[in-house]
Amino acid sequence: SETDKNLPVLGMPSCSLTAVLLGAICGFPTGVITAAGLKNRGLITKEQAERLAMISNNTGPAFIIEVIGGGFWHSRLIGVKLYLIQIISCFILGILYFLLLPKHSQVRVLSKKTSPEITVSDIAVYFCEAISSAASGVIRICGYIVFFTVVLKSISLVFPFMSVQFNAIISSFLEFTSGCRICASVGTRKTLALSAFSIGFSGLSVFAQSMSFTSRAGFSLKKTFVFKFFQGLLCAVSAYFLI
Repeated sequence: SETDKNLPVLGMPSCSLTAVLLGAICGFPTGVITAAGLKNRGLITKEQAERLAMISNNTGPAFIIEVIGGGFWHSRLIGVKLYLIQIISCFILGILYFLLLPKHSQVRVLSKKTSPEITVSDIAVYFCEAISSAASGVIRICGYIVFFTVVLKSISLVFPFMSVQFNAIISSFLEFTSGCRICASVGTRKTLALSAFSIGFSGLSVFAQSMSFTSRAGFSLKKTFVFKFFQGLLCAVSAYFLI
C-alpha cells in the first residue's frame, strides 16, 4: 500500500530517509540540499520538503565531537553527548510535530500517490549529487561564515564593554561555531547549556546558507526556524541536567 512507502513516524515517503541520514551524518547543508533535490524531482511535496528540512538540518558528528567537544571543551565525551542530545531532541520534536498535525493532513500525506519506488541505485545517485552540491557550495558557505564573523567582530568593537556571557548569547544566535567557542572559554554548566542551544538552533548563518539552496526549490525555512529554536531550547535543558 501507499502507506507502506512512507516513514510511519513522520508521514513522508521513504526516500526522505536519505536526507535525514545525510543530515545526521554529514551535517548541514547536505540534508537540506537533499530535501531540495527530492522536491525538485517531484518525489515529495512542498509541505513534506519543509517538514524534512526541520529534521535534516543538523550538525555532523565529526564537527561536534572533534571541534566543539575535543577542541573547545577538551573532551570528546562531551562532544558525543552534545551530538546525541541534538539528534534525539530533533527526532522527538519531529515526531511530536507530526502527531500534532490535523488528522486530515496526516492522511493526505500518508495516502498521497508518489513517484515510482526508489531503488538502491536511486539513493546512491541522490547521495552523490548531494555531496557534489555541498562541495560546490563550500565557497558560498564560507562567504556566509566570514560575513557573520565580521558582524560579530563589529558588534564587539561597537560595544567593547559587553560581557563575555552576553557576547556568547549573541554569537550563539548569529554564528554557532563562534558561540560554542566563546561558551567553552567561560567553561560553566550554563555556558555548556548555551553551547547545546547553539548547536540545536544552528544560528542565522546556517539558515542563510540553507536558504540559498531551498529558495530555488520553492519552499521556505520559516517552520524550520521555529522548530530549530525549540530544538535549541530542548538541547540546552538536556545538556544542563545530563552533562
